[in-house]
Amino acid sequence: MNFRAVLFCLSIVFTQSTSAYEALFDASLRWWNPQTKGGVGDYNQGASVHDKSDTGLGLSFRIDFGRTITELVYSRFNISSPILNNNELMRTPFLTSNQARFRVEMDTYDIHARNLIHENEYLSLRWSYGLTFLEADVSQFDVLGSNARMDTAGVVPMLGIEAEWFITNDLSFRSHYRFGDRNIGSDDMRLKDFELAFIWAPWYAANLELGYRNLSVDLAKKFSAHQSFLKQDYRGLYSQLNWQF
Repeated sequence: MNFRAVLFCLSIVFTQSTSAYEALFDASLRWWNPQTKGGVGDYNQGASVHDKSDTGLGLSFRIDFGRTITELVYSRFNISSPILNNNELMRTPFLTSNQARFRVEMDTYDIHARNLIHENEYLSLRWSYGLTFLEADVSQFDVLGSNARMDTAGVVPMLGIEAEWFITNDLSFRSHYRFGDRNIGSDDMRLKDFELAFIWAPWYAANLELGYRNLSVDLAKKFSAHQSFLKQDYRGLYSQLNWQF
C-alpha cells in the first residue's frame, strides 16, 4: 500500500468543515472476484488475455453530511494469466510455446464526493467528482527466464452520476457510472467504472450489498522508441458488508 497516497486521501476527508456531530459515519468491506478480458504488450505487438483474478478486497470509509457524501476507498486485486498469442512487452518477445504468462497487481485509492441533485421517497440522484490514485505493476515471464515489467502510477480526476431506487423499507437498487482521463507526461490513463447492486438493510446499523462491477482500465506508457499498454475490462459479481458507527 502506498503510504503517501493514504495520507493524501485522509487529508481531504478530514478537511471537511462540517462538525462531526452533524454527520453519519460508516464503513464497508467488499469481496470481488473479477474476470479480465483485454490486451497487453507493446503497440502493434500485443497479446490477448482472458482469465479470472484472485479474490480482490476493498475497504471504504464514508462520511455522510446529508447533501454531500465523502468517501475514501482502497481496493486491490491480482491477476495471473497465460497470454493467448505471441507478443512483446517493453521490447522483450514472448511466445505461447514457452508458456509465457502475464501478471498485473493493481491498487486503487479513491477519494470522491457525491452531491445530491434530487431526492424523494422513491429515488435519490447524485453527481460525483473526485480523484483516483492508481498503481499498476504489469509483468510478463516465461519458462526460459525471459521477463519484462511495466510500472505505472498516477492520479486520475473522475466524474460520474449515481442513482438509488428505494423498492421497500429494507431493499433498494443502486447504480453508478464514473469516468476519468489523464494525459500527462509519459503515462496515459483512462478509467471507466460501472456498478449496479441490490442493498438489503434489515438492521439499523448494518446492511448487505450484492452487485456487479465493470472496471475498464486503459494504461499506456510512452518511451522514446516504443509504447507499451494495458487495456482490459475487469468485471464480475461482488458482495459487500456495510456498517454504521
